[in-house]
Amino acid sequence: MSDPAFGTGGVVLALKDPKLALPNGHQVRAVADLLVVEDGVEQFDLPVLERILVSRHAAPELAELVIECAPDGSWLRVGDRELRNIRGQQQDFVLTMVDAYKKGNRRPKVEWAFRVAGYGEGTYDLRHITRRKEFFDFFAQGGGECWIVTEH
Repeated sequence: MSDPAFGTGGVVLALKDPKLALPNGHQVRAVADLLVVEDGVEQFDLPVLERILVSRHAAPELAELVIECAPDGSWLRVGDRELRNIRGQQQDFVLTMVDAYKKGNRRPKVEWAFRVAGYGEGTYDLRHITRRKEFFDFFAQGGGECWIVTEH
């Protein structure tokens, strides 16, 4: 397991946990720890194993990207980039998207975002609210969703 070909963070299943420290982030788990009884039948608990594996391979924590906007939505800052001179109903869209982002909804449905921002029925495309190229450096859409562009 110290061979790089095995990768990192694997799980070895054993009858009993021998309390061994394995190299490269591998770990030993007792089979009994991954069994559940459902309707009197012992079964392997795949969701538990999946959680163990996902937690072992989780991406390293990235520094939280700072996204902020003016209280009236007239400017937006994403990291070190800024979009200024946002006017009219676009300001409501910016406020809606920043609020959704901060609440963990990073890819809201386009029709929801436009409705909350006050746009009428049938406005489901960012090109309907602006032709300003800079706007599309900060907002994108696809697959019925829209999002704040966080990588540039």
